[in-house]
Amino acid sequence: MTADRLLQLYPRAWRERYGSEFLDLVGPGDLRVKQVLDISMGAVDAWLSADVRRMADDDSISTNHRGEAMLAALKSSCGTKFTMTPWETFIGTSLMLGGTLAMVAAGFGLKKAGYAGPSEFIMNLSFLIPMVLWSHYTYLRKQSWRVQAAITGGSLFILVAIGYLNAR
Repeated sequence: MTADRLLQLYPRAWRERYGSEFLDLVGPGDLRVKQVLDISMGAVDAWLSADVRRMADDDSISTNHRGEAMLAALKSSCGTKFTMTPWETFIGTSLMLGGTLAMVAAGFGLKKAGYAGPSEFIMNLSFLIPMVLWSHYTYLRKQSWRVQAAITGGSLFILVAIGYLNAR
């Protein structure tokens, strides 16, 4: 997969604004799997994030086709320090620990009742689902509801599908 093909995943305004810089930064040739995944997730963000759309439409950022505008925009949006209040830390920790313990207890209860398949399904996801919900509450809390729904919902869907297939 090449960068010019992946560029087509981005919204038209983004491609017009940053397309040539993007291609200059990524370079020619085939990309590694991690690069393809990162660029694809960036495209999802570009479609869902109001901040990204606003930056693509912002005429105050000059494009010079050497990547400086894109790097400046990324630094301004990604360079901020992530902070949580003590209350947010408490809620996040409670979600992680409480959710994991509740799912483990449910899994043991199902196993004891003779439901081995559902028990394994619940036990396999007993850490991952609370972790996704914790991320939604903490790291994604300043994102738009669309970004939160896409990342949290998509992650939960994938986890449940994998857990279901594993338990079968």
